[in-house]
Amino acid sequence: MKTLKTALILILTLGLFASCSSKKEQVLVAQPMDPQVQNLLSDLDSLEDNIHEGMVLRAATAQERKDVEYLLKRVRVLSMRLGQFPGDTRATMALYEALRKIEALDLTTIDQGMFTNTLTTLRMTIDHYSSIQGINVFGPRDTSIAFFKEDFKKGIGAFSATLESEGAAEWKHAFYEPKQTYYMEIKSFKTGTDGANQAGASRLSSPVIDLKDKKGVTIQVGQAYKFVKDLETMKIQIKEAVEGSEWTTLKFETVPTGNDWNVYDSEKLNVPEELAGKKVQISFLYNSTADDNPSWQIHSLELREQGE
Repeated sequence: MKTLKTALILILTLGLFASCSSKKEQVLVAQPMDPQVQNLLSDLDSLEDNIHEGMVLRAATAQERKDVEYLLKRVRVLSMRLGQFPGDTRATMALYEALRKIEALDLTTIDQGMFTNTLTTLRMTIDHYSSIQGINVFGPRDTSIAFFKEDFKKGIGAFSATLESEGAAEWKHAFYEPKQTYYMEIKSFKTGTDGANQAGASRLSSPVIDLKDKKGVTIQVGQAYKFVKDLETMKIQIKEAVEGSEWTTLKFETVPTGNDWNVYDSEKLNVPEELAGKKVQISFLYNSTADDNPSWQIHSLELREQGE
């Protein structure tokens, strides 16, 4: 069945690019399948079988499942195109765009594991053909090394949560079962007979992080938020870990839309120059009012240093 499916798609793929003219008819002759493409097709077969059997995307909506299936079919057609025409740079770029869209999907931890083999082989396939074509699809290789990471899978960890004003909302550890995600969350909105919305400031702080001998340190945050009127109610800050030092607000450009609960990883932001080589703390300051009380989730904090 899998062989028949592959053969049919190959015929369709070749048909898409066949052309004729009154002066000269062009005939496309199928070439032996590239082993790299064969490996990718095999991984796609296994992943698609798992999807159809309900082992993957259990928490996905019908539309999300449809989007994934479309992307996987596009990967199949494009990779087979490259197997026959290895110099087709447009196909390589389209395959790379499909990879980026798949990587951007909001998958559960379990689904991510099921996708791992296919995505690894897909990256290898793109790298293989971009090398043949002499193009650099992935850009410069990231040689940075993570030296601090918290994903809150085991609770609050070494972080601490403090109230900076009386009656403020509290940071709490949370787990969302459908997507198997852990995070720290804060919200001050009250419903029904719970009473008035909580106003005030609460801070979630990292442990002291030593930047001594660390070069080119960057900070990346994974977060989600909703019901926001003013982004000033949520600040990500850093300071030197000494008594009396003041917090400095970090400005990230890649942030959530505020319209959904999708988790957004920020860009890797450079640590302020004045804090290079020092011991620092990073915190998440939530400062709500009676009229502006967003819900904020912190999924991860990662610091990386420049590699060789």
